[in-house]
Amino acid sequence: MSKEEKKNAAMDQLFSGLTSPATATSPSEERSAAPVPDEEQSRRRKNKADEDERVCTIINVELMGKIREIARKEAMQIREVFELALKFAIQDYESKHGVVHVRKPKSKKGDTSKIFGG
Repeated sequence: MSKEEKKNAAMDQLFSGLTSPATATSPSEERSAAPVPDEEQSRRRKNKADEDERVCTIINVELMGKIREIARKEAMQIREVFELALKFAIQDYESKHGVVHVRKPKSKKGDTSKIFGG
């Protein structure tokens, strides 16, 4: 394996689980996953997109390694571990400071659908 191939393999390993949340977390899950028709996949993605929000952040390497290891041991996706940890953190905060109310987002400025009808 060339130096470039090793570098690419290391980058793939680093980003595994972060860029594709729908991927299986273990080889056994990959084998047992039944193929889903394209229309069904599109519907699932659309429904998930309505509920989820993508974020990008920088995390300490050691902490991220531990998150990956927890996800691997528990057969969870990395995003599920983060979600659970955030829920615990929010519950702890709210127990000390009261319920946090989420503000409704303001209307979009410059909405192209108004111009192009899309």
